Amino acid sequence: MITFEFLRVPKSFVVLCICVGIIAWVGFSGRWISPRVALPTMAELREEAEIRQAKVGEAAPDFTLTDLSGEAQSLSAYQGRPVILYFWASWCPYCTDEMPSLNDFRDAYQEEGLEVLAINILESAEHVRKAVEEMKLTYPVLLDESGRVTRSYLVRATPTYILIDSDGVYRDLVVGSPRKGVLEGKIAPLLPSNN
Repeated sequence: MITFEFLRVPKSFVVLCICVGIIAWVGFSGRWISPRVALPTMAELREEAEIRQAKVGEAAPDFTLTDLSGEAQSLSAYQGRPVILYFWASWCPYCTDEMPSLNDFRDAYQEEGLEVLAINILESAEHVRKAVEEMKLTYPVLLDESGRVTRSYLVRATPTYILIDSDGVYRDLVVGSPRKGVLEGKIAPLLPSNN
């Protein structure tokens, strides 16, 4: 107990006041605050505003991304075929668990023209190439290194499946790992044999 002639204050209260004072001083001085995030430039803000947001029932926003061999691939090149855009990342275990089975899924509907485009989110080509080789994927893998396409399709979680019909219209989506039969049920109405 610390004693003053006119006041008796418990030692724990004094320690608490000192700690609060130090925390307040550090907070105001910014000494423990992480480096400030750079504000976007006007050009970056304009570019972000120009990104067309995908909406179910409307034409899917076209894009061009490079594949693992460095070739440019556009969504519009698949016009006339149903397409699944599969947004993924190598650090996502659900994604990497499902991707090999998408080989079989694509093969099962290949006669109907189905294509799967796996869009990797924000990872380097070297890293993605290694993961793809380990999984032995047979469908195109595209690199969204800037995240622009991911933002355009409003992807908030991985994996995300975007289903596009043969007319290029965004028809449906599945977020997360679908239960058995869900993906088949959602793709069936988009196939030419069912139209």
